[in-house]
Amino acid sequence: MRKRIGVFAWIFAACILIFGGCASTHQSTTEGVAQQASAGSSLSPGVSLLGFAKRSLMFEEVEKLVLRDSYYLPKDAGQKRRVFSTCMDRYKNAGTDDPTRTNELTEALNACNAEDKWDAYFSPDAWQDFQIGMGTSFGGIGVEIGWDGNKTGLLISNILPGSPLEQLQVHVGDVIRSIRQENETDPVCVEGRELKDLIRLIRGPIGTKVFLEIWRGQECIGTFSVERQEVDPRHIVTKTFNNGTVGYIQFSGFEQDLFREKIRPAIESFIASGVRKIIFDVRGNPGGLIEEPLYLSVGFMEPRAMMLSVCRRDSCKNYIAPEGRALFRDVAVVILIDKKSASASELFAGIMKTHRKAFLIGETTYGKGCVQVVETLYSSPGSAVKITTALFYFDLAHTITPEGNGVAPDLMVINNDPGRDAQLEAALEYFRLMERNGH
Repeated sequence: MRKRIGVFAWIFAACILIFGGCASTHQSTTEGVAQQASAGSSLSPGVSLLGFAKRSLMFEEVEKLVLRDSYYLPKDAGQKRRVFSTCMDRYKNAGTDDPTRTNELTEALNACNAEDKWDAYFSPDAWQDFQIGMGTSFGGIGVEIGWDGNKTGLLISNILPGSPLEQLQVHVGDVIRSIRQENETDPVCVEGRELKDLIRLIRGPIGTKVFLEIWRGQECIGTFSVERQEVDPRHIVTKTFNNGTVGYIQFSGFEQDLFREKIRPAIESFIASGVRKIIFDVRGNPGGLIEEPLYLSVGFMEPRAMMLSVCRRDSCKNYIAPEGRALFRDVAVVILIDKKSASASELFAGIMKTHRKAFLIGETTYGKGCVQVVETLYSSPGSAVKITTALFYFDLAHTITPEGNGVAPDLMVINNDPGRDAQLEAALEYFRLMERNGH
C-alpha cells in the first residue's frame, strides 16, 4: 500500500500555511455550497448550512476519488457508477454536520460500493496512527498492549528489548489501570475508554514522561514514571531451535524497510552460523506495504520466475524475479500462518507456496488479496481515504488469489491448547523429518 498525495491537496495546504488569503478562498467555496443547499436542498434536522457545506465537499471529493481509482467501478460500468453516486448523495444529505467525528464516510463507502469491503475513511487521528504504524519510529514506551479479560485495564502482552519498563521490573501480564501526563495532575482511568485513545495517551514526544498505574494480579505495584523513547515498530523476534539448526523469525507487520533493515540481516546471520532451515512466523500479521513481501520472496526465487500479477481495472502488471537476487535459494523454509494473517502476509505465503519454496503450516489465512492506495483529502486537511485499486494473483491465468479465499496451509494445524504451540511444534517436527531423510 502506498500513500498518494494529490497536487491539489498539497497546493491547498501550502496556501493555508503561507498566504492568509487562501483560507478565504476555501471559505467562499464552502459558502457557495451552503447557498446551493439553502436554495434547493432539504437538510436533516439540526444540520447547519455550513455544516452541510463541509459534508458536501468531503463526500463529493471522496466520490470523485473512488470513481477515478476503484477496481470495482470501471469506467465502462455505467450503471454501477450511477448507483454508487446516487447512494453517496443519500448519505451526504442524511447525516450530521461533521463526518470526521463519526464512521459515516466508511459506512457510506461500504454500502454504496458493496463489492469492495476494504474501502475506509481515516479521521485525522486515525490517519496519524496509520502513518505511525507504517513508519520506522515514534515516541513511546516499547510495549504491546490490549484489553485484559474484563476490559478494566490494559494488559501488557509484550515488552520490546530496551524498553524502559524492563529496568522498572514491569512484567508481561501486568495491567495498566490509569495514565497521567507529566504536565497534568489528574490521571485518566482506562476503563470505559477507547483503546486507540489510550494508545495515543501513552505515545508522545521522545524525552517526555508518562505516569502509569500498574497492577499485578489483585495488587497495585505502583505508579511508574516512564520516559518515552524512540520505538521502532518493525520489531522482529529471532530464535534458534533443534540444537541451533533451525532459525525462527517472527514479525507483526510489513512496514517500510523491514526487509532491508531487519529481516535480511537476520537471515544472513543465520546462514553465516550454518543455519539452512528457517521458520517465518506471520501468524496475526495484518500486512503492510506490498513491496516488503516481494523483496523477501525474491531471495528464494529462481531467476525470471513470475512471482505476482497485480491487476487494476484496465491492465495487469507482472512482477518477475530478477537475475542474481536469489541469495537464500538453498534455505529450506516453513511459514506459520493463521486466520489473522492478511494482505501482505498472504502475498508472501502465497508466492512461496506457489513456487514450492516453503511449506505452510497452520490455518487458512484471512482472505484479503487486494492492493490499496491512500489519498489525503483537501476538503478535510489531515483526513484520508483508503481505496482498493487492484487485486493480486499468483498465476498468469489470474485464477489464484487470496481475495475472499485466503491461502490454505500444506498442513492444517490448529492451536487448541493455550499451554502449547502445536503449529510451531509441527514446523520443528517437519524439519526433523527432513534431517532424518537426508535433506
